[in-house]
Amino acid sequence: MRVDLPDTMCIVGVGSNSPDRAVRVAEAIGWLGRTFYPALFSPVYSTPEWSGRFPEYLNAVAAVGVAPYVGFDEVNASLKLYERRCGRVPSDKTTGIVPVDLDIVVWRGEVCRETEFQRPYFSEGYNMVVKQLVSMKK
Repeated sequence: MRVDLPDTMCIVGVGSNSPDRAVRVAEAIGWLGRTFYPALFSPVYSTPEWSGRFPEYLNAVAAVGVAPYVGFDEVNASLKLYERRCGRVPSDKTTGIVPVDLDIVVWRGEVCRETEFQRPYFSEGYNMVVKQLVSMKK
């Protein structure tokens, strides 16, 4: 599935449901803003954890610039390294507490995580970021 997005941008979902989630999301937004240019962000918002078994998340969505010579794998590796530096470990899936989650959902106009793209915890922020992008084109 394709979306109307500049070929120089990707859309990243940001989330945390740890006890210090507000700090974690704010720090992740700051890191994305320092690492990628340009960078636009939705406001931070709260959503229930998808399964309903774990604490709610704070989320945001980022539209970040990607140079033409930089590939998906390079950007994704950078996001996953940031997650690990923030304490993300494989056992987070069983405990249900995620310090920080950064996922590329749209890469250069191509939806690469279809399920997430359609879920409310992502679509809410995505719609806010798209409005910003549209207003910039005017």
